[in-house]
Amino acid sequence: MVISDICNTLADINSYLRRVFDVSLDAYPAPVSKDFWESGTGLAVLYKAQPIPGAAGCLRELAQKLGGPAYVTCRPKKAEFVTRRWLQVHGFPEGPVIYCRDAREKLAAAGKLGAVMALEDDPEAVRLYARNGITVLYPDWPYTRDIDEPNAYRIAEVMGIGR
Repeated sequence: MVISDICNTLADINSYLRRVFDVSLDAYPAPVSKDFWESGTGLAVLYKAQPIPGAAGCLRELAQKLGGPAYVTCRPKKAEFVTRRWLQVHGFPEGPVIYCRDAREKLAAAGKLGAVMALEDDPEAVRLYARNGITVLYPDWPYTRDIDEPNAYRIAEVMGIGR
């Protein structure tokens, strides 16, 4: 089964935050309060963000080959309607959405689901997945550039796109 994070893995939240709120992309997580994501403004950001180009097709193809998908996210449960609607509107394949508090809960969910591959941008989750035998594809963000784990591959490198 393939699992995927949503924010900054499928949905380009970072670019929306940078453009609208002038938030730096150098740190993970973005320097906004956790409560922000449960506010009306935060929920609007989660809905209005554009998909990362090619993400829906990539996930669809991986899910056909590996099973799945399941979405494993640290979005607040309050964002469930917005999340499901966003995935649907942007053509992502149907699958369960599992809400976690942190990277360790994501790893536990991956184990229960029998994940063999993950798409993820959280550096801690990437490392946990990779160290536990789950192949990880991660996007090229400033905060992911120092990841050096066997079994973890930067998407730009996989696709032959150097930054």
